[in-house]
Amino acid sequence: MKHIERLRKMVSLAFKMEWLDKDPFMKFEAKYEKKERGFLTLEELQSIENKSFTIPRLGLIKNLFVFSCYTGLSYGDVMNLTTDNLCIGIDGKQWIYSQREKTSVPVKIPLLTKALKIIETYKSNPSTTVKQNLFPTISNQKLNSYLKEI
Repeated sequence: MKHIERLRKMVSLAFKMEWLDKDPFMKFEAKYEKKERGFLTLEELQSIENKSFTIPRLGLIKNLFVFSCYTGLSYGDVMNLTTDNLCIGIDGKQWIYSQREKTSVPVKIPLLTKALKIIETYKSNPSTTVKQNLFPTISNQKLNSYLKEI
């Protein structure tokens, strides 16, 4: 449906510029089917957490995925995290104070022990110390590809 919507915009533009005699999409109505996404069970999450990899890139992907599970942050939000986003909350524990990438909505997320351990893993990584990011940068396309491999 996304492809049809994009095509529809172009065809509508062509009709408005009088390149077409009539709009072929005039009576077409896009129908979206909303599907509920499933959730990982505790056992599935633990099996991913407990899996160890000899290939460093797969270890990074596993850690990024598990971190997202424990924080609820999307790929873009995780990649944008810097050391400046880590704060001590009023409870005296570590929190993430950030803004969502797509909506710019501010978020305050308590860091669970497992998420903190993952951050600590990459604290001295050369690719994170230069930009002060929490994690090494990887494209979303590569991350999804490697996640399927896992």
